[in-house]
Amino acid sequence: MNMDAKLGPVDLPRNRNLYTRVADDIRQKILDGTFAPGDMLPSEPELLSIYNVSRITVRQAISLLVEEGLVERIQGKGTYVQALKVEQNFLGLHDFAHDLAERGYNPGFKILSYKIEEPKRYFKELFELGDKDKVHLIQRMKLNNNAPIMLELLVLPATEFPTLPRKDIEKKWVAQVLLDQYGVHMLRVRKTLQPIMIGQTEADLLGIAPRSLGLLVDRITWKDKSGGVPIMFTRSIVPAEYSKFYVELEYDLSKKDH
Repeated sequence: MNMDAKLGPVDLPRNRNLYTRVADDIRQKILDGTFAPGDMLPSEPELLSIYNVSRITVRQAISLLVEEGLVERIQGKGTYVQALKVEQNFLGLHDFAHDLAERGYNPGFKILSYKIEEPKRYFKELFELGDKDKVHLIQRMKLNNNAPIMLELLVLPATEFPTLPRKDIEKKWVAQVLLDQYGVHMLRVRKTLQPIMIGQTEADLLGIAPRSLGLLVDRITWKDKSGGVPIMFTRSIVPAEYSKFYVELEYDLSKKDH
């Protein structure tokens, strides 16, 4: 288990089956970076103590997360958070709002939560932060004609961007906010994705049925083409009906290396 992610007792909400509630809480800790890809989850006895539930409830919860593709059991070792399995280079830096507007739609954003807090271990390492440094942690819904189409977690180092006006983040693509306020251009992006079954909490926010198919898309962004320390991490949950990507290339048949 990641020693930075030790958990105390957890009080679970009472509006769903017990094993589903346990799975919801662990899922949230995976999605918010408490457990990073490759981390081992607490052992079964530890989970029994943390959630004050039976062994069968813990096993059902873990089985649910295995089915969703978020964790894997390794016999004799434990249960580990899955690393994203597929990497693809989606060429270009696309402005979600601009792309939809050009097709005649009405794009928008809705902030669900906005905090400035100490980073989880994964983000502390990603942004090379010190012990007292903090990050902006923003959960935002992307909308089309006021209907939710993508759930998004944005993490940015406060050392790089001390203030990010909420009113701007609720109206603009973040790249535009960083350009307007700090003169920062996003020059390099790496995206990874994996198919998942969307959990209850996220499905409720998106207005879809739990266990629907979708994509989990992680994006790391740099302001330097050569790499270095990233300036933003984005994690998006996209329902299957919106999980369509394209790459457009110019192809020169006269070249021999094709």
